Amino acid sequence: MSLPRLLVFNLATDSDDPILGFGVEWVRALAARAVCVDVVCMTAGRFELPDNVAVYSVGKERGLNEAQRAIQFYRILGRLLQRRRPDACFVHMAPVFAVMGAPLLRARRVPVTMWYTHAGVPPLLAVAARLVDTVVTASPESFGARARRVVVTGHGVATALYSPSGTAARRPVRILSVGRVAPVKRLELLIDAVTTLVHETGEHGLEVRIVGPVTELDRPYAERLARRAHEQIPGVVNFVGPMPPTAVVQEYRDATVMVNLTGRGSFDKAALEAMACGVPVVTATPELAQLEPTLYAPGDDAEGVARSIGDVLARSASDREELGGRLREFVVARHSLDRLADLLVDDLLVLSVPGQSHR
Repeated sequence: MSLPRLLVFNLATDSDDPILGFGVEWVRALAARAVCVDVVCMTAGRFELPDNVAVYSVGKERGLNEAQRAIQFYRILGRLLQRRRPDACFVHMAPVFAVMGAPLLRARRVPVTMWYTHAGVPPLLAVAARLVDTVVTASPESFGARARRVVVTGHGVATALYSPSGTAARRPVRILSVGRVAPVKRLELLIDAVTTLVHETGEHGLEVRIVGPVTELDRPYAERLARRAHEQIPGVVNFVGPMPPTAVVQEYRDATVMVNLTGRGSFDKAALEAMACGVPVVTATPELAQLEPTLYAPGDDAEGVARSIGDVLARSASDREELGGRLREFVVARHSLDRLADLLVDDLLVLSVPGQSHR
């Protein structure tokens, strides 16, 4: 059984990137299933990848402007296509590269699959969706543009990286939130819920850590949250800021419970990462109610969130460990990176090339 030659477009190849650092794990997973992987990215930083991977940056980290980066993109892509025709191209959250590269790739009959997971539909994404052969996304709610073909696969969580520590969670009790500090995350509910726990149930010794970046657009929201936390539960909430994925793994492992209240109908990736680390997660995702009803906190009910957090805190360490084990099994079965990489290579990328099959 032959293995494919893959071309990958992504925005960042950098293990330290707090938002896109997980992309390095995706490239590593694809490389394990390919003869070679050529990666063209907007910016490159620190990474360790197998010998069959080559990374080419268009130079944003070197300060090149948009025109210069466009020239670099076509130079790199032209050289790669002359040297060896890839069997397929995978675009990871980079519709700009899909639009730029599609004409050259189509002329050489190289199929293009694009992963995109975000509810918003910027104009460039709408164009890219019509140019690529297949769009792959995590859930029905996570892709809103029209496309030739859309395949829902679940998230790709690197369960080898996101894994339990094997030791009990530290004290004091730590409540964790990971992700952008933005209104969609509904962090005011978390602050109000913890206020309820502290003031009404007598739960003390809590530490809340909010890990994630703040954009300039969302800075007023973050400032309102900080004031709210200081007024209601001073000294309890710590806005940590962004962290690279390896540091976030330790945050998950140190947590007693993770709270993720994004209002979409599907899992937020950070919630799945925490679950892969064996951490109970209180979430507004209805799917979790089927697995563990007490962890489901629907709507805008801060008291309901407080009850769900309180239920986790009231469990013994062994009960929390058993619950965390079931949550990890769920992620491995439905949302693991290994599962997604097999799907991408076997079913989506290679099989769209006439005459090739890798089942």
